[in-house]
Amino acid sequence: MVVIRGVVAIIIFCLGLVFAADLFNNGVDNKAIVFMILSFVAAYIAWPSRKKGQRENNNIFLDTLEFLIEAPVDIVISTLKMIGRFFGRVSDGVDLDV
Repeated sequence: MVVIRGVVAIIIFCLGLVFAADLFNNGVDNKAIVFMILSFVAAYIAWPSRKKGQRENNNIFLDTLEFLIEAPVDIVISTLKMIGRFFGRVSDGVDLDV
């Protein structure tokens, strides 16, 4: 099951890269942005992450793929946390901490 999830996540991630390349080649398209974001999130969810205890073996290739697949979502989550902390200090009513 872990292998199937890994293969599906890689395919979905590659699809997200195709949509990202499409943005650069053909200009900004709202559908391409939505599908790119959905593809990266779906790959993040499908990937059997070692951080979550779903994969135990130490394989440099799989660790590199894990970094590449989880990087876009981790960057967005970190940015939202940073914005939430910034606005949390400015006003006590706004909390965007994810």
